[in-house]
Amino acid sequence: MQGNAITRRPEGLGLSAILRDRSYRRSITLITLLLFVPLAVVTALFLSDIGGDIRFARYELWGLSYHNGLRNLLESLERYEPGLRPPVDRGPVEPKPSHVASPSEVEQRIREVDHLDELYGRALQATPTWVDFKQQWSRLSKRDPVADPHGFATEKSRVAAALLTLMLHVGDTSNLILDPRIDSYYLMDLIVLSLPRAIDVTVEARQIAQRVCMAHAAGENEKLQTAKLIGRIEGLTDKMGRSARMVSQHSPRLKPQVDLLIEELTRAMKRFADPLAHLLIQDKLTCSMVEPLIAAGDAVIERDFALYDFASDSLRQLLNDRIGAYERQRRFIVAFAVVVFCMGGGVLVAFVRTLLQRKTAEEALRDSQEQTRLIIDAALDAVVTMDAQGMITGWNDQAQAIFGWERQEALGRRISETIIPLPYRDLHEQGLQRFLATQQGRVLNKRIEIAALHRDGHEFPVELAITPLRMGRIYSFSAFIRDITERRQAEQKVKDS
Repeated sequence: MQGNAITRRPEGLGLSAILRDRSYRRSITLITLLLFVPLAVVTALFLSDIGGDIRFARYELWGLSYHNGLRNLLESLERYEPGLRPPVDRGPVEPKPSHVASPSEVEQRIREVDHLDELYGRALQATPTWVDFKQQWSRLSKRDPVADPHGFATEKSRVAAALLTLMLHVGDTSNLILDPRIDSYYLMDLIVLSLPRAIDVTVEARQIAQRVCMAHAAGENEKLQTAKLIGRIEGLTDKMGRSARMVSQHSPRLKPQVDLLIEELTRAMKRFADPLAHLLIQDKLTCSMVEPLIAAGDAVIERDFALYDFASDSLRQLLNDRIGAYERQRRFIVAFAVVVFCMGGGVLVAFVRTLLQRKTAEEALRDSQEQTRLIIDAALDAVVTMDAQGMITGWNDQAQAIFGWERQEALGRRISETIIPLPYRDLHEQGLQRFLATQQGRVLNKRIEIAALHRDGHEFPVELAITPLRMGRIYSFSAFIRDITERRQAEQKVKDS
């Protein structure tokens, strides 16, 4: 074998062998990017959107909880009327609302809101406003309503206004006011904007009625204030009615209860506003005339809080259902992404396995080609290969020895100009063209003896066997050539002897 050895490669190839190949490494990187990066980006975008929706709804729930605490405080504050007594000569004792909140009750409500502020105040940016409110309440709680009823009433109005401002602030910072979903927007409008103001206006009108009762007559200031309050009451009633109708339209399951509550509130408002307007035109009033009016005002406040509580409970359920739906969407997207990632991983594994098989086949082919080359190079005969154009494509060591041409010199030359004597060149070219046209040749697939041409120009006898090879539509030819000069000489000697 002329000292040549065939180097065997391992039967199997690992991933490291694939990754060392730059072209394969690029292919794996490209398929990985195409499979996983778009999926990861789309999944991240979906999860980010859903996460944002969940955070938005949770902020609304926090704001609703905080707002409910403020609602309870508002109820106690509006009923906080300590020490109000009419003068002895003014008739019977001044009418009271059905329930008067004590300072301890208001303080208890404040402690409840303190706890809510610890939980949500920082997130809702409500703590500074809440601290300001407590300072105003501290000033109000120190006032003597008997010694300075006007100052007490003024301070109480300021405290109530501060509380309403805080409720509006919480509705704003917790997204309650900003919610774009139509099924919850009008519930939020009732809770944050309409009902607290309606309650405050009703309480203010009721307080005017109490003052009128104590004075036995309505002054010009009370009449002017009452006219304004009646207009605000009617406007708020219409606004709440529109919001309630929108709630019924977009949340049919809430329609029966909403319609009932808004109908009761509208009737209560009418029973309060109409007599209030009529009463204040009387020249002389007694507490017995005002007591039903104050009771009607208490009924309105009661209906306001009932509607608030129903809207708040409905909104809480709606937000919890919404968050649950978002959570289910998130779980579905994560599960879907995992499945797709697994499928993509399977595709990637199959692709890498295909590359490994291809690499293994290429290595095996190179081994086979190397083995074939070594066999041909070690052959005792010259092996010359030629393409369909008659150009030399293969030239083994024995061909170098027989014809005198180095491999690099012979490759790419026309075979007819390299090893075929001049008298036979035209016959060779004609035979090649005839075979390509008819696939028939007189000297193919048989051994013949013919003269060959050495590089130095001398001719010598050879034994020649030509085999055509076809790959698709392309032909090539392999020639096995043996120098028979010595055999001819030996035969000649035998003849001569």
